[in-house]
Parts: sequence; C-alpha cells; structure tokens
Amino acid sequence: METRKFTFLALSQFLHHHLLWFLISAYAIAAVYPTVGLWIRSISFGDITIFQEKTPISLLMMMLASLMFNAGLGLKTSHLATLVRTFVIMAVLIVFVHVTSHFEGEERVVRRFQVVPYNIPRRCAATYYPETNVLVSVRSVADRSNQPASKSVRITLMPSASQHVEVTGR
Repeated sequence: METRKFTFLALSQFLHHHLLWFLISAYAIAAVYPTVGLWIRSISFGDITIFQEKTPISLLMMMLASLMFNAGLGLKTSHLATLVRTFVIMAVLIVFVHVTSHFEGEERVVRRFQVVPYNIPRRCAATYYPETNVLVSVRSVADRSNQPASKSVRITLMPSASQHVEVTGR
C-alpha cells in the first residue's frame, strides 16, 4: 500500500511540475498536425445520464477532469479552510457602517456602507470611488503634486443604526 501511495504521489508531482511543457507540446502538435487535434476531439467513451440529461464523456473532458483533479491535489487544506471561512463570513455577516474621515478637526461622513471581509492588512480599509470621494478633504493634498490624498485618509467606523437593506423600486 505504501508503494502505491508513493507511485501515485510521484506521478501527480511529475504531472504538476511538467504540465506547462505538456500544454506547450500539445499546442505545437496541434499547430503542425491539426487533424490529430480534431481526431482527439471526436474520441468519446460513451454517455452518462445525470438528472435525466445525457452528457457525452469525451477524451477532452477526461483530460480536463484529470487536470482539475491534479490541481486539487496541490491545494493545501489550510487554503481551502480560509476560502470556506471567507465565504461563510461574506454569506452570513452583512454589516452596514457609517464611515467618518478625520482631517484637521474636520469630520466628513458617508452613511450605510456595507462591510465586506477582504484579505488586506489589519487596521486598513479599502473603498470604491467616487462613492467615498466625500471623505477626502480638499485641503488634504500630496506635497509635490497637490493631488487629493485619497490613499491616506484616517477613518473611523460606526455601526449603522438600522442593519436592514432598503430596496426601493421605480
């Protein structure tokens, strides 16, 4: 059993490390001999019925499935856990906040912004413009270019009093 695992692991690592060369070779062969590619495309292993729908099982589908399976073998479970955790937070936790900027004693507020978790450094925030242009004071400019200092705005977040989404139609 140990030898079988090693052989499977070795084959997987070999494919993973040489995949780019396999792809380049396949494109080169297809450029020189297009009839081979057309022949490969027509190879079928039959049909499978899923939910009363027939799906042909072709060689191309099997090659793609093996590629995806091999890519999955290289995925670390810690990355998968992070992805699932981020998805759950985004799906379950919808928080609205008021964003307040602070510059030379002046406060500017944007109300009811939705918070979305994203992989950025702690104590940092990212927003879309022009929605948050109002947070940048006209006196807060870069030293040399005199451009608004949109990349460095000190803010505080306060929970919005109403946490429900209001949808209005015409």
